[in-house]
Amino acid sequence: MTSRAVLAATGVVLALASACDDSNHLPSTTGTHLVFTQSLPQDGNATLNGLAALTPEDSPGRDVLRLDEDIGVVHHRVLVVVDNATDTIVEVAHAWGPLGQPPTISTYCSSDSCEGAEFDRLGMMATFHDVVLRGFLPYQLSTVDGRLTW
Repeated sequence: MTSRAVLAATGVVLALASACDDSNHLPSTTGTHLVFTQSLPQDGNATLNGLAALTPEDSPGRDVLRLDEDIGVVHHRVLVVVDNATDTIVEVAHAWGPLGQPPTISTYCSSDSCEGAEFDRLGMMATFHDVVLRGFLPYQLSTVDGRLTW
């Protein structure tokens, strides 16, 4: 390769590299990025980035979007139950507990209390805008914001 060709190739590479903010990161609109805050107990606070799976639920006409992810010594499970005829969210649940054990804390919202949660089958994501999830006991709580993709 001649020095002129090397300089031309280098110029093309530099021009392409400068066109990208950060070539090592995906745009902020892709991938899972769920942030759980205000959790009670506090070990439910976490940022999850794993890929979920969408599968049919045992109940006819429903699908479940599920993510299991370990953050430190805490296992998190997120379930989004969707009516597959209307693509409306029926329930959102966040459960967590020590690694290697069934979750000990569970918070959820049902369709009438999941304001701020949306499901987009074509976009392959569910989005959450400060959705409050409550547990069966008064000290069980979490708030979720972000997106869950599959």
